[in-house]
Amino acid sequence: MFKSLGVRILASMISVIFITTLVIVIFVQRKIENEILKVQNENALNLVNTFTLNVENAYKSIIFHEETTFKNRKLQLKNIVNVAMSIISGYYLDYRKGIISEKEARKKSISEIRSFRYDEGVGYLWINNTDRPFPRMIMHPTLPELNGKILNDKKFNSALGIKKNLFVALVDVCLKKGDGYVDYLWPKPTRKGLTEYQPKISYVKIFREWNWVVGSGVYIDDIEKEKQNRLNAVIKDLKETSSKVTITESGYMFIFNGEKRLLVHPNLEGTDGNKLINPVTGKKIFDELKEASKNPEKPFDYVWNKPGDEDKYIYPKRAYIRYFKPLDWYIVASIYLDEIEKPGHILSRNIILLSIVFVFIALVISLFLARNLTKPLINLMNAAEKIEKDGIADAEIPVSGTMETRELGTILAKMITSIERTEEQLRQSQKMETVGTLAGGLAHDFNNVLGGITGTLSIMDFKLKKDGHIEKDKMEDYLDNMIGCGNRAAAMVQQLLTLSRKQEMHFSPVDINTIIKHVIKICQSTFDKSIKIETEYPDSPPIVNADANQLEQVLLNFCVNAAHAMTIMREGSETWGGILTISVRNIPKDRYFSKYHAEAEEKDYYCITVKDTGVGMDSNVLSKIYNPFFTTKKKGEGTGLGLSMVYGIIKQHKGFIDAYSEVGTGTTFNIYLPSLEVADIEKTEIKNISEPPRGEGLILIVDDEEIMRTIASEILMSSGYSVIHAENGKICVDIFKEHHHEIKAVLLDMVMPEMSGKEAFIHLHDIDPDVKVILSSGFKHDERVTDLLNMGVKSFIQKPYTFKELAEEMHRVTHHR
Repeated sequence: MFKSLGVRILASMISVIFITTLVIVIFVQRKIENEILKVQNENALNLVNTFTLNVENAYKSIIFHEETTFKNRKLQLKNIVNVAMSIISGYYLDYRKGIISEKEARKKSISEIRSFRYDEGVGYLWINNTDRPFPRMIMHPTLPELNGKILNDKKFNSALGIKKNLFVALVDVCLKKGDGYVDYLWPKPTRKGLTEYQPKISYVKIFREWNWVVGSGVYIDDIEKEKQNRLNAVIKDLKETSSKVTITESGYMFIFNGEKRLLVHPNLEGTDGNKLINPVTGKKIFDELKEASKNPEKPFDYVWNKPGDEDKYIYPKRAYIRYFKPLDWYIVASIYLDEIEKPGHILSRNIILLSIVFVFIALVISLFLARNLTKPLINLMNAAEKIEKDGIADAEIPVSGTMETRELGTILAKMITSIERTEEQLRQSQKMETVGTLAGGLAHDFNNVLGGITGTLSIMDFKLKKDGHIEKDKMEDYLDNMIGCGNRAAAMVQQLLTLSRKQEMHFSPVDINTIIKHVIKICQSTFDKSIKIETEYPDSPPIVNADANQLEQVLLNFCVNAAHAMTIMREGSETWGGILTISVRNIPKDRYFSKYHAEAEEKDYYCITVKDTGVGMDSNVLSKIYNPFFTTKKKGEGTGLGLSMVYGIIKQHKGFIDAYSEVGTGTTFNIYLPSLEVADIEKTEIKNISEPPRGEGLILIVDDEEIMRTIASEILMSSGYSVIHAENGKICVDIFKEHHHEIKAVLLDMVMPEMSGKEAFIHLHDIDPDVKVILSSGFKHDERVTDLLNMGVKSFIQKPYTFKELAEEMHRVTHHR
């Protein structure tokens, strides 16, 4: 009976569930109840701490508002008194200038200050003198009966801080400090007249020329009222918050003050706590709560009634109390203990019911468990079949099941990773494939360029030998021809390097027409003559933000594929040839374009169309053209990486591609690139055409090619420098060791016999750590160049360079601090 794996699994699962249920019911229930009690206690303690923290923050906010308001009132007083002082000073200055008499100056000052009002008519200014022992009132706008009187009445002994005669205190402050603040009691003017004495603070300042004390005060009774209003708002917020907080089923938060008045309570708000008695001890319950607050971490247990059963004081209850001294508040979180135990009993019943359910589930699971043991192997088999069918591009190897199947899955996953790494290494070969396709045509063009240079030189040689001189205009024409040919040769070399190496994107405004013309020129030199090339350009230059080299490679790739579709991919009986059309058109933004092209953004686009009349593709092939390693060409004629790379490049340019093809008719690719806004084009930097900069100082030129040393010398000497030569790195180090104090910079070739540029730089740097070196080479994208730049070489210039390029780079390096 127990020989079957399924029966064994079934029996084991039922036994485990039964034993587990028994253990939980007998041993775990009490533990669960204790944990629930612990959690609820912590919850209550956290709640009371949170409420206390909220009260503390609210209180700090109230105090901050009170202090800020008081500070602003004092600043307002100071500004007002300073205004009055400026009025008095003005009239005093008129008196000193003889414009008015001193008596008239005093009279005008008093008159203007008497009428000065602010704060809706409540605020005013007064003036008294500095007589001793009691000053005399010069002017008081609301109590004119004081004017001219000595201020020795006992009712003026209202200075709150120092309990002495108010005006004597004001004079003392001014004589000691020149100005200051004094708080006191004073009647408050209202629209109905003067009120009883109210708290007030005044700022006074002395005008020493006349021994006047000028002051103004502000009543601060409203600040205390505002504080109380804010405190009431805090209580209201706490009521709303506590009403939303539940502790177990019936527990609640409440707050009472030191006078045992309930401020917050779900049922007894406003009740006098002196009337509430503990039914067990017979003491006032709030006295016991206040005593318990001295040990806030320890709960206070008592018996009380429950909401919905207010007449029965029979329910065990627990409270946590916090005392907030600044407000004399007691904050309490209370819970009913019977409600804490209730979940434990419910849990026990639920465990038994769930155990019955689990037994049933175990029966079902055990029936399928043996069968499911083979599932990891089935998954591995399915993955292998998918790789065989679709390739490894989207391969996912499941690692699951037993140790053996997991190990097998891990091994297969490592194999896939290794294959994908190899695939990445092969991607670069696509560029080399393009180079191979174009090499013959480029060689033809390169020979034409060399013919232009050598032919022109032979003409110049002939004329010099025959006539002894060459006319200036002719000489300029010859030079222009050779410079143009040299630039074309450099561009061809750079183009081959660009096609064959990895590089980072360098975006800038690019004219698509210019790119297409470059591509067509290469195609015309390399493609079979049976292919006719047609172009369509827009009226205005189509400008996009792009990497020119990458965009040129994209178009070359499409054109090469089109050429192959019209030649080598045709069947043996078909005639080679066809029409390759490259066109550009503007696509204005509209909702229809966005609707049919989900990748499009709300902006204008330029569409580059590459169309051929080749063999075409069916829909099945067309759907796979961007998959890596997918190719329709014969073995050895393509890697299948081209369109995959093209797709990635266009995505990096925020563009997209669509394609249409019919077998026997041809293929059309549309490349959509966002057009560059006019404002963006205007912001691009315009190169400043100017004369090459001049400099001075001794430059060490290091190059194993004599012609390059000669050219560099001519350029630098014509730019104001003096030069010294070294034909290899070893001689360079010897010369620098002897003359490094005189040498301003070094133009250093990277590849030389005997000692390389890198070795030479290390020696130069050891001799002078601040040496300024410009590295020169025919290929910038070389790890050795990067290493030297990281080691401290100041700059790099690529061969061949022009007069202006070398002069500018030398000037920049030698003048850089």
